[in-house]
Amino acid sequence: MRLYLMHFPVELALGSASLPMHLLCEVLAYSAAGSTTSPTKPLGGGLIGVMLTKKRLGVTASSGDLLVFPLLLGLSIGRLGCFFSGLEDSTYGTATALPWGADFGDGIPRHPTNLYEILFLGVLLPLWLMER
Repeated sequence: MRLYLMHFPVELALGSASLPMHLLCEVLAYSAAGSTTSPTKPLGGGLIGVMLTKKRLGVTASSGDLLVFPLLLGLSIGRLGCFFSGLEDSTYGTATALPWGADFGDGIPRHPTNLYEILFLGVLLPLWLMER
């Protein structure tokens, strides 16, 4: 089965109304990061706050590992939103003849680069868990 049999942008039917799936994924990803405008603003502010607090308290232990899982989850949800939006956000891949090529609405099967990134993040998760 080819991915390009899907209709893009994907919408979630809610009775007589519909909700764009990419909007739902973006809201989930941004709210997980604590912002509706940019996921990097609260991340940067939180990182600076943690560093200053650790310095003031004299804590020298690493705390960056605590951010790995939330970042992987937020990135994955965000990439699903990009995938479901189709051609609207210009994050699609190049044309392909591979069976998993996705037609984002223009009739051209393309590499689902967003799904590739999710697979890559899925490989990082077990590596991170083995380190712990």
